[in-house]
Amino acid sequence: MKKIMITIAAILCAAALTTGCGSSAEKKDSSSSQSTATAAPPVTLPEDSEENTENTESTDSTDNADSTDSADDTENAQITPMMWEVTSDEGTKITLMGSMHALKDEVYPLPECIQTAYDNADILAVECDVTSATSNFAFQLKEMENMFYEDGGTIEENLDPEIYEGVSGFIKSCGADPKAFETFRPWSLSSQLETLAIMQTDLDPQLGIDMNLLDMAHEDGKEIYEVESLEFQGDLLMDMPEDIYMEILSSYSAQTKDDIVQELEDTYDAWKTGDYDFFADGNDIDKLVEEARESGAEVTDEDIELMNEYNDMLLFDRNVGMADAVEELLEGDKDVFYVVGAAHFAGDGGIIDLLEQRGYEVTRIQNTQ
Repeated sequence: MKKIMITIAAILCAAALTTGCGSSAEKKDSSSSQSTATAAPPVTLPEDSEENTENTESTDSTDNADSTDSADDTENAQITPMMWEVTSDEGTKITLMGSMHALKDEVYPLPECIQTAYDNADILAVECDVTSATSNFAFQLKEMENMFYEDGGTIEENLDPEIYEGVSGFIKSCGADPKAFETFRPWSLSSQLETLAIMQTDLDPQLGIDMNLLDMAHEDGKEIYEVESLEFQGDLLMDMPEDIYMEILSSYSAQTKDDIVQELEDTYDAWKTGDYDFFADGNDIDKLVEEARESGAEVTDEDIELMNEYNDMLLFDRNVGMADAVEELLEGDKDVFYVVGAAHFAGDGGIIDLLEQRGYEVTRIQNTQ
């Protein structure tokens, strides 16, 4: 069972960056590493931790970026995320792009393929306008009311001892104190662990493509279309069955840290090279289970049921609404740059598959710069 649990932890942390639902609010805050639209308090590492030292070095290299423009331009030209184009009979054009909600500084300034798609669009369509999170007080209040155990409850009291031991080991391996997490409910604890995992990499949610495009759109006065909403994404996380969160939390331990970090790095590499198969394979539970069993892992029917339920809620059910939104926008007369998590586009039941089933011709854009 260990192999499949490591896979779950790694894939779900990466999924937080490519589906739009995961850890805390994607707002600009130098003390946090946030990846989606919910507003959990940020994780803070000790000032003298190894991870903080690494992040400081990364920041220093960003500050000196102006001195290495030619090298950055070379790397930037290799960034070719998944992009498609679909056009209505009336000529309305939608450019689709898979996003990742935390990126590295090499992505900026934006590659020409992304900047041109933004410039040519009348509307920027996103999962939700995460820039409004800090001013949506009703949303923040609801999350805070549901985030913590009441009456002094703690994770040690509410988690199976083995799960608690694994979670504590993972937190310690990241240079943090488990006591800082002790009052979180399972849904918010899961989000905090995703955030903590991201902080072990050079990925930065402040560099997430959605956030930066939204900042540009607000500054330029470009129309913004929200496919979902902050409230929808927050409710999705809070209402997910606790059994699923227990399955997720049971996959964390000090031993899974390196696997999780590697999966995040692999996901970034797949995003920047437009590796469709990587995301399609990551959405295919049957394939993941088969690979786990071939490696000798025990995977129960209950495990598979929970994994499928999670994928349905986080991914496939939402894909239908996202494809509906594309159709709605095609009925208008304005060109659109449509940007949602990369995982939503790939594989059977992905946005591209759904649009093609509905009779639309969707053309992959071959980015060459």
